[in-house]
Amino acid sequence: MQSFPPEIWHHIFDHLISFDKFEAKNFGGLLRICRSSYVGGLHAIYYFPKLNPRNYHKFVDTISRKPTRKLVHHISLNNVSYASKASITSRLLRRCATNLETFSGPQSGLGFTALRAFSQCQKLKKIDLSILSEKIDLQYLFGGIQHLKHLEYIILPYLSIPAPMCTECWPSSLTFVGFSGGLTDDFLAESVFPPSLKSINITQCPLLTDAGIFSLLSKIGPNLSSVCVQYPMPELSRSGLDCIFQLCPNATTISIPANYITSTAFESIPESGHNVRSLEITYSGSLLTNISLIKADDLVGALVDGKLPNLHRLQWSIRLGWREESQDVQDLLELIDDQDGEVFITVK
Repeated sequence: MQSFPPEIWHHIFDHLISFDKFEAKNFGGLLRICRSSYVGGLHAIYYFPKLNPRNYHKFVDTISRKPTRKLVHHISLNNVSYASKASITSRLLRRCATNLETFSGPQSGLGFTALRAFSQCQKLKKIDLSILSEKIDLQYLFGGIQHLKHLEYIILPYLSIPAPMCTECWPSSLTFVGFSGGLTDDFLAESVFPPSLKSINITQCPLLTDAGIFSLLSKIGPNLSSVCVQYPMPELSRSGLDCIFQLCPNATTISIPANYITSTAFESIPESGHNVRSLEITYSGSLLTNISLIKADDLVGALVDGKLPNLHRLQWSIRLGWREESQDVQDLLELIDDQDGEVFITVK
């Protein structure tokens, strides 16, 4: 059987990668077709390897060879579970440092040496530590990332421990930060964020109070285009996020829990209106609670007053108890339709 030359196989694998560059791939079977497919497709196998507990240690051993390690651009250890140790993760990062662009951490095995190893990955654009179940001192994390000039995206671990000396160590090119863990009001108040920051997600921050949220949004809110706050935030009051429209006037995408907003959030929108285009209102709670939840009529009032002129996508939780046949919901649906918008009801 006549085989394609390696150059053709190279283009075939490039095409397969292009479907989703940020998804781990396993094209191992294609490498076995012939020698040309192996030579032409090796870069695709290592570009974003599909790692699991069975192949992880073999992969780390394989990339000890210099020609191979340069092929790795993306690493996800989400499926490695507890197979990774800090020393192995550190070795992995050092070996793949040349071209590594994204890194998703494991549930465990990200100690001091691994955090420091980030400093060698000068092309890193994204770090996701959202599933890490170990306590991480941000002093060591920031020590590894503060000089990464291309880092745009980072999600902090749920068990992060802030350090006062890190408040001025945020990388200069960040566009997205996922805040979580033991962040305090004082830490956020003293932090110096880069002007490039455009999108944030706040969740699982048990120490943050209304004052911390207000301080953070007062500082970075005008620059944000996307704001997402997720339940639980146990120290936030019922009105803890009422300031979000005022402090984030340019955010076009907003997702907030009804647990922390009241009708004041919409009443306080300036008469000049807000730029939000996509608004999601989630709710984690029971309808049997004594909490007075926002009503559809609160949004109706804001729309009638022209305060939400650009709202084209509205999504709310079915748990809010807004009955579709009620007059206020019907009015809300009609007003959104008049703006050529769409409405979604979710279970969140």
